[in-house]
Amino acid sequence: MRRSDLLRSENVECKATRCIHNNKSECMAGVISVKGMTAMSTPETSCVTFVEEGGYGYDHLSNYYDNSVTKTRNIKCAAGNCKYNNNEECYAEVIQINAANASCDTFECN
Repeated sequence: MRRSDLLRSENVECKATRCIHNNKSECMAGVISVKGMTAMSTPETSCVTFVEEGGYGYDHLSNYYDNSVTKTRNIKCAAGNCKYNNNEECYAEVIQINAANASCDTFECN
């Protein structure tokens, strides 16, 4: 896929309701990071920006995140086999983070 063929959306939908960055399904981390370098399926991916409410590190997050709405241009994706990943940038029309395990529900294997 050529870079000129890719259209980037601004839509990020977070269903990880236990994450402190989730505000009415909007991610307020400012930036998110998706891991899964060798992932071949959704459960092998993860949003490493996910922090469970009341979990470890909860009190120190102001040093790392800016509490602004995350846009797709602020997603760093290491899921190398995802068809929406181009040079670690996400080009999916809508990004969805799973509620149960903070995986990337948008992941589709090449």
